[in-house]
Amino acid sequence: MKKKLIIGCGIGLVVIIAVVLVLVLGGKKKADDKKDDNKVASTVTLDINPSLEMDLNSKKDVLDVRALNGDANLILEADLKGKSWDDALKGIAEKVIEHGFAQEDQVVMIINVTGEAKGEELSNGIRHVFGEKNLDPDVIVIEDISEEDKELAKQYNITPAKAAYINKVVEENTNVKFEQLVEKPVKELKETKETGKYCDEGWNLEGDFCVREKERVAAVKSSVCPKDSEEVKGVCYKRAETEQEPYCKNGLTLKDGKCVGTEKVNAEAQCMVSQSEYNSKSGKCEASTYISAGTKACERSEDKMINGRCASPHMGAHFDDPEGTIDPANECCCGDTWYPDSSAPGRGWCYNENGDRDAITKCPSGSTYKESGTTGNGCYAVVQTDPEYKCSKGTLDGNKCTVEVSKNPEYKASCKSGLTLHENRVCIDKNSTVEKEEGYSCNQKDSKLVGDQCVLMEIVDAKQ
Repeated sequence: MKKKLIIGCGIGLVVIIAVVLVLVLGGKKKADDKKDDNKVASTVTLDINPSLEMDLNSKKDVLDVRALNGDANLILEADLKGKSWDDALKGIAEKVIEHGFAQEDQVVMIINVTGEAKGEELSNGIRHVFGEKNLDPDVIVIEDISEEDKELAKQYNITPAKAAYINKVVEENTNVKFEQLVEKPVKELKETKETGKYCDEGWNLEGDFCVREKERVAAVKSSVCPKDSEEVKGVCYKRAETEQEPYCKNGLTLKDGKCVGTEKVNAEAQCMVSQSEYNSKSGKCEASTYISAGTKACERSEDKMINGRCASPHMGAHFDDPEGTIDPANECCCGDTWYPDSSAPGRGWCYNENGDRDAITKCPSGSTYKESGTTGNGCYAVVQTDPEYKCSKGTLDGNKCTVEVSKNPEYKASCKSGLTLHENRVCIDKNSTVEKEEGYSCNQKDSKLVGDQCVLMEIVDAKQ
């Protein structure tokens, strides 16, 4: 009996120890999980024109969020801290709509991720959440950031991801400079990258035009379609979820979630002639070359060159003395000298021997006078030569480089069966209509509704 009792006690002790270990280890795991919940696992930058930086934990909850420019402070009104990634995106989408950062329900953004999270995974969440808000998101994932990108980001106070994308735009469109694009929203950067068109500071690129706000006037109260519906020919149809279908441009093929193939990009132009610089507009290397010293001349035909200076005829000292009875030497005052007029005997003018003004230098056609401390003053002409081209990667074909590419696909709106895609941006259910409600509208030409105001726009042709 004693032996059995001892064994029973031993089993009981083991059970107690096991329970204690479970409680202790379980408590430790909970503590570790809580600690991990407060640990930054990934950092995300998001550029629309509002630029945000967010810290996420391993569960993709937002630990902290920082505004990187003034517009981003409007996004932070949504109080994103502590929310899940999807809930944070819902708040961002609502503020994007409220403050007019979406143009015609389209939003183009750049995302860069460091740490555990994957850029494509987070961007899929963006497409889903923004699509539910009837926005058409175009997400550009930037994965590779160079040291040059980081330095430019510091210099211009933008994110390294935006700097990297601007560098791509400038590389493909040599007619525009980096500093001209720094303040532009991402949607405009993408348009410039694809078309080469751009706008001056203070203007926004929309298709083939540059637009800017001219004035704001009060919108008109009227019957409008509710927010979750779309008006088509006077009828309000219920909106439905818009899906994002991947596709490739420029002849690339979609394979394993990437657009692959070859593309032609501008080759690097090199000027071999000394002191020449490449002009992207002319496609030539140009150098200012000395032609000649030029010839000294007077600007006015009536002036006379005397001792290297131009003297004007002094009115009132004109003689017409065919008989030769007047001595002009006694008639010119103030030290002037009389010069005969060869076209009319007995006629002449009085000129100041010291001249009245410096002579000018006249240059041969196609050249201009320039003062230069290194090559000397004289007439200079711009001499053009053909550049040589090279490719840092790929193969050279004329002034283009053919390179192998593998990039993220573009996305276009698509609808589920039974729904209709309206204006390539939103899905509507033509079997489900809704009544109009009281709201605001704009009657003015070239205007858009923002809140209860109509923003009137000034429109000019874009540059290229």
